Parts: sequence; structure tokens; C-alpha cells
Amino acid sequence: MKELLKKFYDDAVKNNGWCLRDAVALEEEAGIDPKEISEVLLKLEAMNIQRLEADDDKEQLSFSVLSEDGKVTEYELILTYHNEDNGKDYMVYTDNSLDENGNIKTFASIYIPNTTPVELIPIETDEEWDLISDLLESYCEDQYDDEDYDDER
Repeated sequence: MKELLKKFYDDAVKNNGWCLRDAVALEEEAGIDPKEISEVLLKLEAMNIQRLEADDDKEQLSFSVLSEDGKVTEYELILTYHNEDNGKDYMVYTDNSLDENGNIKTFASIYIPNTTPVELIPIETDEEWDLISDLLESYCEDQYDDEDYDDER
């Protein structure tokens, strides 16, 4: 078991990031103590090695939210961001539904990393919404050629 944990650590250092599915597999499939996994993740965080974002070639991260009226909605994670200035973590996500203009609806919240279930906290300031808007704009530009993205807008 220690070999698997060392391999996870070495791979994360080599790739300058780690995937959530690999960390979960260490516990669920290999039976490694979650405290040992947390210690490795803290070491990686101290080295500024963060979780890799999902993309089309890898995992698609999703989560469910139970509303107050008992309705379950499935969301797909688009991106996460840690703001060094205010210490908050943000996530942008979608339910893949379309708005009245045919655009995919996106949502954003503050969240507490490494908690289950995911706790979403409303974003309340204009400055934070401006930050999210800038992040999403940059993300979209990275996902598409600048020319293709400009055509979409």
C-alpha cells in the first residue's frame, strides 16, 4: 500500500498536479487510510502542487445538490480557483441547460475544499463577481482559439 501512495506522490510531483479520482481510488480501491492520503495532499499543497482540473481527455467532475424542496440537480464542474488575496475558493459549474439565448447556463459559488458533501456559499460582492467573470472569460479563451471564441460571442 505504501508503494501506491509513493507512486501517487511521485506522479503528482512529476505532473505538477494530481487528479481527484486517483486520490479517491487510493482510499476506496487500495484501502489506504484517509489520514495518510491527507498528509500526502498537504505535502503537495505546501509545494504548490494542486489538483488538476478536469478536461475532455480526463475525468469529468460532477456533483449533485439537493435543494430545499427535495429536488436533486446534477452539476458538472467547469473550473475552480483559489484567490490568494482573500483566501476563498471559488467554483464555476453548469447543469448543461440552456438559457433563452441558447447559451449554456453557468453558476458560481464559494466552496470549502475537501469537504463532503460540497458546501456551496453564495457570492455576494460585485468584486467577486467581476473576478468570476474574468476567470470564465480567460477559461473560454483558453478552450477555444481566440478567433473561434470571438465568433461565438
